[in-house]
Amino acid sequence: MKSTPPTSTAAPGVDGGYIAHGRGRSRRGLIRRLPIPACFAILGWLLGRHGEPEPVALAGVVLLALALGVIGRSIYGWTLVIFHPAIRRDHGAAAIRRAVDTGFLMLVPFTVLAAFAELRLGWSAVQAFASAGLMISGAMAGAELAKLGKQNWFAALLPSLGAAILAAAWMVLLSVAPGILQTR
Repeated sequence: MKSTPPTSTAAPGVDGGYIAHGRGRSRRGLIRRLPIPACFAILGWLLGRHGEPEPVALAGVVLLALALGVIGRSIYGWTLVIFHPAIRRDHGAAAIRRAVDTGFLMLVPFTVLAAFAELRLGWSAVQAFASAGLMISGAMAGAELAKLGKQNWFAALLPSLGAAILAAAWMVLLSVAPGILQTR
């Protein structure tokens, strides 16, 4: 006898018609979340490889980028959970985190473009692609939240503002990190 996954009690389309627990969530969640730290690590590697750095310095920049991305995205997501009580009450904190994950998937094409520009075209534009990708990710997360909530302008504005802060932190920390960590 074939079993079908249980249907959700949430509004249609909110969670894809599948209750957010069990094996389905972990697989889909992993697929949705895995590219995000990879993008931060790749962008850190692209940024850290300028000026023939020592391997330890390059690893330090990659780890800093990865930490900034993972920790920054977590703080960003929980801030949105706190500042959107109506969405949290109606759809749950998991819906807000899914919106953040969906928004941050927009970092993937910017990472691909940064890698192509850096490795193939010889441009030094990693910071531009990274900050643009972070800003678009915030706007996309805001759009996802606006679909869920009643305060459309607030739901869209706050994630964009948070993404601007994350992009500024990225630019400041990773602009000085290669020089500090380089030992040659």
